[in-house]
Amino acid sequence: MLMDHPLFGVIGLPLLARLYVRQIDIGKLQQRYGWEFRTKHQLALELVQNVMKTLQASGSKAGFLVVFDGAYAAKELIRPLVVGGAVVVTLLRRDAKLFDLPNNQSGRRGRPRKYGKHRFSLAKRAGRRDGWTTTKFACRGVLTEGRYKTFLATSPVVGGIVRVVLLEHSKGNWAAYISTDPPMSVEQILQAVSDRWAIEEHFHDVKEIWGAGQQQVRNLWSNIGCWHLCGWLYGLVELECWDLPAEQLVDRSDRPWDNPSRRPSHADRRRRICRELLRQEFLADLSKAPDDWNIRARFEQLLALAA
Repeated sequence: MLMDHPLFGVIGLPLLARLYVRQIDIGKLQQRYGWEFRTKHQLALELVQNVMKTLQASGSKAGFLVVFDGAYAAKELIRPLVVGGAVVVTLLRRDAKLFDLPNNQSGRRGRPRKYGKHRFSLAKRAGRRDGWTTTKFACRGVLTEGRYKTFLATSPVVGGIVRVVLLEHSKGNWAAYISTDPPMSVEQILQAVSDRWAIEEHFHDVKEIWGAGQQQVRNLWSNIGCWHLCGWLYGLVELECWDLPAEQLVDRSDRPWDNPSRRPSHADRRRRICRELLRQEFLADLSKAPDDWNIRARFEQLLALAA
């Protein structure tokens, strides 16, 4: 769906949000490394601007769609990105300040109003049972049906008009999103939000499968190096299995309780590589013998248990 939108360069935020350094520790870091304290919004802005500048310097004419969660919905981050030509899609707090569109046709003197006079209540709008519309959008590779409400509003965080989308997950359970590009369709906004979830899946795999953050190191640069190492291992596994069909990556025939059509996970991909390495190591020198098939069958059973 996003390929239909001219803003097809999608940036999700960010790795830096997972490696926190407390402000109380900055003094020690300054003495040892010469670091200065910057907020996560400042770091995120620098990260995205560097990506945009690098792509633009290479001759890319793509627009930029930056997607992040509610922790980054701050004007010191959003406004510079909008001024730089990016479109921002973000989750909103339920008590976010949103106003109606200004009425500048009243003939009053002075500067036109930037925000409307009446504040919207997202909770009241979501609580009304009328006005919901059903749509379909791609969510994690599956066409999903969802109920939504959408309207235009003005936001002090953005400094202008935004499109608001209220998505109902279940009765009484909803979330609010905005796009700084008012003409952007609801389906494009919802798909961008669901695409950002890939970042959460990535962090789950890096931490749970590769153990990022569990390394017992004392040096700051060693800590950063461990994060890089875990990230590279993740990337190399994904690259190695990129073109392989699902049936070569995982076999769930021995797990009748599992969904056989579920897409292979990163853990499935890593297990597949481990099995191949062990298989080549232990079966390469196996001499031909009458019981060769039995030995291979037993070894395959052991591989399934070990991996």
